[in-house]
Amino acid sequence: MQLYAMKKDGIDLSHGSLALLMELASFQAMAFLFELFAVAMIPVLGISLPVTIKILIIAGFIMNAAFVAFLLVVIFSERMGQRILGLLKKILPRLPFVKEETKSQWIGKMEDGLQEFHACALLMKEHKRAIAKMCVISAGQIICWFGVPYMVYLALGYQGSSFLHLFVLQILIYMSSSLLPLPGAMGISEYAFLQLFGSIYSGSSMTAAVLLSRGISFYFLLALSGIMLLLIYGAA
Repeated sequence: MQLYAMKKDGIDLSHGSLALLMELASFQAMAFLFELFAVAMIPVLGISLPVTIKILIIAGFIMNAAFVAFLLVVIFSERMGQRILGLLKKILPRLPFVKEETKSQWIGKMEDGLQEFHACALLMKEHKRAIAKMCVISAGQIICWFGVPYMVYLALGYQGSSFLHLFVLQILIYMSSSLLPLPGAMGISEYAFLQLFGSIYSGSSMTAAVLLSRGISFYFLLALSGIMLLLIYGAA
């Protein structure tokens, strides 16, 4: 949708793709740093994790680490990117039930994508200060986003738990669900919230907390984005 909006504003698709790729790389890198911090704070804050949540967090941590490593390697190592592309070129033709034309299109898109990755690397090397600013902005976005549960906690009249404690819990929720193939990690995020915040809230306030926290951090933003798009393109 962002690419579509950029195209409507006259921004070339290749430039828009590079911008989004740089944004993705900076956000995922900063999110992974926060995840490392959260893992280190689990024993410090005395957070107990249910077995199911622990498994999801470990899996999410490994997947996030692999994803960030993949992004950085493909962006900055042209040789490694070519090797990965060569491996995929060997695997794709052997896939059953896929048309040859489709396989050729996939290979072409991967080659174009690899070129974009390397172009992104060149931009990052040339504009280090802009990348540093982007990382700072991403860190600020993450702090605000993961700080929503604490604001909800205060709004419901609770006291006693620190911002750091609830912030770390929200990072753990993100770790357990961020790379699962579900829109907005729906269902898993709510389940993880109920499990991790069970000791924070009592009675019916838990229902209000999960509805408000998820409502603000995901559903509200989704609805607001849709409304803004309707207003922008409806008036155009």
